[in-house]
Amino acid sequence: MHLGRGAALAALVSYCGTAYSQPVNPRVTELLRRGVQLRQEGRDEAALREFDAASRLSHEPRITAQIALAEQALQRWLDADRHLREALSAGGDVYIARHRAVLEGALRDVDRHLASVLVTGGTPGAEVWLNGEHVGTLPMQDAAQVSPGDVALEVRAAGHATTTRNLTVAAGETLREEVASSNRPAERSRSALRVTAPLAARPPALAPPSGSARGTAGWVLLVGGVALTAGGMAGLVVADVNATSFNSNRLCRVDPSTNLVWGGLDCMSDYDAGSTARVVGIIGLAGGAVSLIAGIIILATAPSRQSPHEAANSFSCGQGPGSIGIECGGRF
Repeated sequence: MHLGRGAALAALVSYCGTAYSQPVNPRVTELLRRGVQLRQEGRDEAALREFDAASRLSHEPRITAQIALAEQALQRWLDADRHLREALSAGGDVYIARHRAVLEGALRDVDRHLASVLVTGGTPGAEVWLNGEHVGTLPMQDAAQVSPGDVALEVRAAGHATTTRNLTVAAGETLREEVASSNRPAERSRSALRVTAPLAARPPALAPPSGSARGTAGWVLLVGGVALTAGGMAGLVVADVNATSFNSNRLCRVDPSTNLVWGGLDCMSDYDAGSTARVVGIIGLAGGAVSLIAGIIILATAPSRQSPHEAANSFSCGQGPGSIGIECGGRF
């Protein structure tokens, strides 16, 4: 284990004797007690789960401190650093004040396993991202903690091109990286204009004639009506076959008072199949009739198809042949 193992456990033992005297949620107290016991047994992963559960019930600094010490033991350096700093920022907390020396020592140990990056220069207000995580804005007041090794830096500012760099930083090192201010607009803004212009000039697509859509719907209903009618008739035929089979079997009968079928499995099978087929047949015939009627009505009322070069519907009258007479004509 690292530093911290002895000092952290000492803090935990002390925690058992003093922190529980504070008025807290009994459930939180029990979770913390179990977490401390697991830490003393060396089961840091299980202890962290108990502390996390306690933190969901209460946001006390002492819980944050216990989470940080468990993360330190598990070598989760970035999480431990964040939680230790959060706990130490609670200056007025009695528990934090009593164990500040232990927590500060744990923080020094954690920081030896981390690296720091401080970005300077650049456009004020630009966002700084390290390894895909937002860590601050320019100008940065404090260095951001990162895991040692390769670090992906991005500096993003609205209306400006994004600055990207690949950095390498060692454990315990603070890397100062200066970026230049940029008044150059982002490349994607110009390319978006080039793409948008031709799209705006493209003429809108013409909608299909409404008569065509209604005609298609009418034919679909007609075909569907024929299919449903055929299915209904088939169902009635099957029902009739099963009824004949049932009636021809002398053992088969239906008790009129209870509607129970007697005579064995064959009788029950014929009766059930006939009943089901009859229901299907009736529904099919009814649905087919409705679909056929609707299809006929739609086809009868749908406007005829007309090419774009044909004139619209018209009707006119004029002088007919001879000296007296009227001649009328029209196109529909």
